[in-house]
Amino acid sequence: MQMNRPDPAQLKARMHAGEIVLGAFVFMPSPAVVEILAEAGFDFVIIDQEHSPRNPETVENMIRAAEARGIAALVRVHKNDPIAILHALEAGAGGVVVPFIRNGADVRNAVAALHYPPRGIRGLCTQTRVAHYGALRKDFVAHATARAKELVVIGLIEDPSGIAHIDEIVATEDGLDAMLIGRGDLAATMGRLGQTDDPEVRAAVTGAIQATVNWKHYEIGHTPSKQRVCAAMTVFSSAECTSWADLGCNVFVAASEASLFLTAARQWTTGARDLTGHPQPGSL
Repeated sequence: MQMNRPDPAQLKARMHAGEIVLGAFVFMPSPAVVEILAEAGFDFVIIDQEHSPRNPETVENMIRAAEARGIAALVRVHKNDPIAILHALEAGAGGVVVPFIRNGADVRNAVAALHYPPRGIRGLCTQTRVAHYGALRKDFVAHATARAKELVVIGLIEDPSGIAHIDEIVATEDGLDAMLIGRGDLAATMGRLGQTDDPEVRAAVTGAIQATVNWKHYEIGHTPSKQRVCAAMTVFSSAECTSWADLGCNVFVAASEASLFLTAARQWTTGARDLTGHPQPGSL
């Protein structure tokens, strides 16, 4: 039986309300994998197009699977490019994860690609899947306006430049919903390949999270001038979530569906092989 969960269109609101939300990267080109993750209780998936590019039809079907099972589908585009972002949105993605955010200009470019003029530079088409294949022509403006309020933008910080400019990144115009640290790439670019728990890497990650959580800018009258950016973290086990939550993270992304399946499969085979010491059926 599928779990009851909030409307996936409310993912953005839930994130900014400080609710804990759980996602998973999906590298396998399979709608069935998306369905399984939904059944497991994840709130959203991130369909990867950076390390495992796949054809547009597969991406659409993976998004359909997420919609059918009641969770949000984001796409990690292969680069911060208006066309790459456009293709993900026209397929029906609920937002994008943008790699290698290094400064405020990168954030502005990504946000602009999500929105139609005058706010952004997104090209207009009323015939795509997200526009119901032309059925919304008369109501397209209302549809596009409503959907723009729901789109999620997550910036991925993966090198020391992003860490160094974290204050600028989180202070950039409204539109960036969460800042996600790619610890693997960050460690590599810091000269610590494969050492995600290295003290210097950990300190850089912790500092970026604290800067994100603690950032505040107030207008006259002490009213926040922009929506805060949520702190997100890629995790390699559920046990990690507690320590990152203590720092203020509320968006957690499992590193990959493959690692989840591999861990569960290893636990199963290990448990089954423990039975090898038991008497076999029919033995004396």
